[in-house]
Amino acid sequence: MQLAFSLGLPGQECSHFQRANNVQPYVAQACLLPEVLEDMETKGLLSSESAKQCCKLLEASYSAVDAVYRINSGEMGYSSRLLFFSTFTNKKDSWCRFKRTIVTFDSTAGQWSCRCGGHAQIHSCVHRNLAKWWIFQESPHLLVKRTKSHSDNIDDLDTHMVEVETPCDSYNEDESKVRLMTEYIYSTKRIQRDLPIALKTKEKEPTTFLPTETQCPYCEGPTPPDLLPHKVIRTYAVVCGMTYVKKGLSVAVKKCPRCHNSVRFQDYQSGFHNYNDRLFLTIPLSEYLLAGLAVSPTLHKMQSFFSEHCLF
Repeated sequence: MQLAFSLGLPGQECSHFQRANNVQPYVAQACLLPEVLEDMETKGLLSSESAKQCCKLLEASYSAVDAVYRINSGEMGYSSRLLFFSTFTNKKDSWCRFKRTIVTFDSTAGQWSCRCGGHAQIHSCVHRNLAKWWIFQESPHLLVKRTKSHSDNIDDLDTHMVEVETPCDSYNEDESKVRLMTEYIYSTKRIQRDLPIALKTKEKEPTTFLPTETQCPYCEGPTPPDLLPHKVIRTYAVVCGMTYVKKGLSVAVKKCPRCHNSVRFQDYQSGFHNYNDRLFLTIPLSEYLLAGLAVSPTLHKMQSFFSEHCLF
């Protein structure tokens, strides 16, 4: 707090510290029962292969705290429509650095979401199936009422649900590939200090965002392989400019057939900066934000700067 005060920041704790005030002591939840999983398989809620994967992951989780832990957001004052589950993964990756991931179930719309991305064809994964196991055991009405009209030839419940995100919404790259991609972007795509006046002042109308590379930038020469045709990973990206906000734009990546690394769009000379494949900033807006930081480096002064210039 003293450091924040010396920098001119408001004397207020961040939202993360504030949430720590609501932390509850750990309370063990119900264990997953094998007979319930057998019942789900009998009723067609899971395929036999999915059931085996669930059992295997459950056995591996015995050394952990819980295979599935329900996070009751309703007790924290949030809507009880969404059910959140902390699920054991038995692996470390960019989306599960602590061997756990978050599975979300919309109890009203019947929509599932998992940070692992799921299978590209049936939009399912073992983590969601573990969460279904928990729901069927503790609150079976949430699943049963949605499968009455699909009692025949059901392999996985996800095949009859609308997925929250597109099947290829994320790269699902491991840490080494993410590092290689980051180093390439930093060394070759970093926005230069001195930009042409036209690039800093004139905004363009966006259409789609496709990588300009035709050959793999990661494979060594002299003749790196040609990249595969682009693949759309998002159709709802947002572009923010000085004078407009445009939504619903397509974003694509290309993949190398040899090293299987992805090449994402990042080209400031096009007039846009790719923040995270969901949000794009025009170069004039980026310059404006940097100017605000240069003038007012502290938080409350930045807010005053934006208010005075009516940016937001």
